Amino acid sequence: MNPDAPRSPVAWLLRPVIALALVAGIAGAAPPQVAAGGPMTTTKLEQRYYMDARFRTDTGRLRVFQRITLVNRANHAIDALNLSVIPRALDSFSLRRAVRVDGDVVSHRWTTTSNLRVGLGRKVAPGEEF
Repeated sequence: MNPDAPRSPVAWLLRPVIALALVAGIAGAAPPQVAAGGPMTTTKLEQRYYMDARFRTDTGRLRVFQRITLVNRANHAIDALNLSVIPRALDSFSLRRAVRVDGDVVSHRWTTTSNLRVGLGRKVAPGEEF
């Protein structure tokens, strides 16, 4: 008999759950980690959206202009954001204009089929609106 094997079926089933809980607890308690030179981001953002959508019946195309006003609610400065753009993953979206933050064109790149990482061009302090 393997001495490392769980002694009961319940213990065997709980082992991955307990391991996941420990990893999640450690990750949740740690301060934000950034690889050297990597972007600092957060999901703690206050968000307001303005959208202007126009549908052309003759072509069946929808054009949308979107402006997002955000407030950094994290307890640390950020210099990038991750925007989820699900229509791109469904091949129903294309970015036709420059991405701007406070009027300035900023860098951006697709990190997955639906995640747009936007460089903010500067560090945004906690509580700051941009």
